Amino acid sequence: MRLIRSLLILPCVVATFPNDQAITSDHTAETAGLSSDGPFDSQMSSFIETTLSKFHVPGISISFSNGTTTYAKGYGISRTPNTAATAETLYFGGSTTKSFTAASLLMLMERSANSSDPINLQTPISSLIREEFVLPDDYATLHVTLEDALSHRTGMPRHDSSYGGANVTLKDIVLGLRHLPMTAEVRTKFQYCNLMFITLSYVVEKLTDMSLGDFLKKNIWKPLRMTSTFFSLTDAQKAEADGNEILATSYFYNETTAKFVPMRPFDAPEVSGAGVMITNVVDYAKYLRAIMNEDPRILSHESYVELRKPRTFLSADEHSAFTGPVGYSFGWEITVYKGHQLFYHDGSVPGYAAKMMYIPEKNWTLALMSNTDMYSDWAIDIVCFELLDNLLEIPAKERFDWMGKYTKDEEMWKNNWKSARKNAYPSAPSPPLQTTLELSKYVGTYHNPGYRNLTLRLAESPAWWLRDAEAVLHMDTFEKTWKYTLDFEHVSGDYFIARTMSPSFAPAASFDYQYFEAEFRIGPDGRPSQVGLTLEAEMGSKKIWFDYLG
Repeated sequence: MRLIRSLLILPCVVATFPNDQAITSDHTAETAGLSSDGPFDSQMSSFIETTLSKFHVPGISISFSNGTTTYAKGYGISRTPNTAATAETLYFGGSTTKSFTAASLLMLMERSANSSDPINLQTPISSLIREEFVLPDDYATLHVTLEDALSHRTGMPRHDSSYGGANVTLKDIVLGLRHLPMTAEVRTKFQYCNLMFITLSYVVEKLTDMSLGDFLKKNIWKPLRMTSTFFSLTDAQKAEADGNEILATSYFYNETTAKFVPMRPFDAPEVSGAGVMITNVVDYAKYLRAIMNEDPRILSHESYVELRKPRTFLSADEHSAFTGPVGYSFGWEITVYKGHQLFYHDGSVPGYAAKMMYIPEKNWTLALMSNTDMYSDWAIDIVCFELLDNLLEIPAKERFDWMGKYTKDEEMWKNNWKSARKNAYPSAPSPPLQTTLELSKYVGTYHNPGYRNLTLRLAESPAWWLRDAEAVLHMDTFEKTWKYTLDFEHVSGDYFIARTMSPSFAPAASFDYQYFEAEFRIGPDGRPSQVGLTLEAEMGSKKIWFDYLG
């Protein structure tokens, strides 16, 4: 990898809050009083610069709160060629939005407690949106509760390739759940599911007769003076046009040209409470302090207790830097790091990444945001835990090697791409069997009720093709929320490897170098009857099957 030789480093903004009430003071008051760089000394700044260079991350903004003092700083660029990333630069927060969705539902539970029709954590979702909320399993339909959906334990996996499209609504997405396979019994397994938080967004709309974004603005952002937080790209762009903070441009690093390529702005309102918020690290410092200190303007003490109670657990070996398993509760992951309890959540959408964290014992909060995807996730973790280790005064020999971890992850990720055929089909014959039909006969549109249509066509093999140039079956998901292309590499018979790449108009590292197993079935009429792809990881080798339409 080629290193970026020059990065912009901005002065550190320090905000001092004399008391809890000052959380509600306006932005000007909170960013007044420039002081020392706090934790962002020259050594830490150099470490951040090196990390951004190594992973080709354009810019990053960070806030750190220690008691009543908040430090915030930007590094690198928010827009080429030289618009600096600052403490006030806006980014998409991705899945950090989920904690706001959870807080909204807890608010509604509190407000309904003395009504004739109260809701609580055990309220089945189907009792609130009976016609829309139907799952493939009747028991799950009747028994999945708000608590289950908030905890990723409904039995429904991600199915992220299933939704989206022009003018798609939250209701449309909820209605589609009935066609998507479940992969676990209710309350038996943690399975991260954006679809369930989209469903919860729809629940809030139905209960309040207002959008989730409007509800958040009225009940959380306004009380906390989060004046730089938005629920749509349009609103953020309008604020910028009015002279307010700018939204960082998202970039993809082209390794061939060694240049940053601007990405198309992420605009997917259908993701809603699963991950559409746009904000900055200064506003998140206000929010994190409010949650950590149990601000009564947001929730009651009882609701804060529920917010922090683990409902499901991730396996311990996935997070070897932590002590024991990682718990999940209502948009927060909960773990122990170097003897201290952490509450945190990551967020990522194409072109952006974020992380938020608070440590009650220390009265610390951290928020980090950046403007590329995947590599930003890695850089944010590396910077976050280096900063945390410094603050905790962890000896060098006791520190987890985050840089080494992600360097190895990148190498493994690219090696898996190269060895996809062997990994997916270790017993495939050599030489391979011919396809049953000529390749052109597989062209056409195929349909699955949950994933809707996919259309295959013949195309020239792309520039990155690992074999000699040839015609290949090709499709794209440009009408969906998450956009990528698929090129089908023949393995043997009617079995293929479908390799993903992000489109040239919206390059994104998170969609590059992935692959699915693919298989065609031939009907008695000698025409293709189905194509199956392993689009959902929780289903293992089981495929999502699409029927041939012609």
